[in-house]
Amino acid sequence: MKIFTLSKTLAIIFTAMIITACSITKAPEIVKTYEAKDFEKPLSSFLIIGAGKHTNNNSLFEHRLRDKLKAQGFQAYGALSSFDKGVKLNRETAIALAKKLGVDGILVTSLVAMKSELKDTEIRSEYTVKRDPTRNFSDYFRIEYTEIETKIETDIVTTVILATDLYVVGREDRVLGMESTSFKKMDIETVISEVTAKVISELKREGVL
Repeated sequence: MKIFTLSKTLAIIFTAMIITACSITKAPEIVKTYEAKDFEKPLSSFLIIGAGKHTNNNSLFEHRLRDKLKAQGFQAYGALSSFDKGVKLNRETAIALAKKLGVDGILVTSLVAMKSELKDTEIRSEYTVKRDPTRNFSDYFRIEYTEIETKIETDIVTTVILATDLYVVGREDRVLGMESTSFKKMDIETVISEVTAKVISELKREGVL
């Protein structure tokens, strides 16, 4: 008597990704953390400063927020693209640039906190039994299966909290503070795109724009 035969392949693939190309869809949250009592609104022009550790991310943030503000009719400038060659960002150079450009306000965004965690996604293909309708009774107990494949993809998702503070040119103190939380994202471009949109919505809601 012939016995059962089983043909299967089990493949487990681990792919680690720190910051890649897609995100888990949960909208970011933004809250106002501070507002000066004597803050006069609205403002019409802004210098945008990304104050994080990574220059490329700072530049991307500045460009995205600048473009979104300009698309709605406001004057906006990114600090990194507006400085003369060789000038480094600090308090003095930022104030000098803001005065040179003639803007009303300075928007500064920096990282508050970041938490990363692993996310496993299992992708499993089902098997089917091969049945030959013409087989003899002696072959009845010979069963063949298609291949079984299981893939486990491991990604790193990150929750990012950013602080965005608004200063008015000509006074030292902060006039408005906001914090945005982006939940379990897998790429920095998504974080920046969502946060800049939320910042503008909050500025409108607060009467700054």
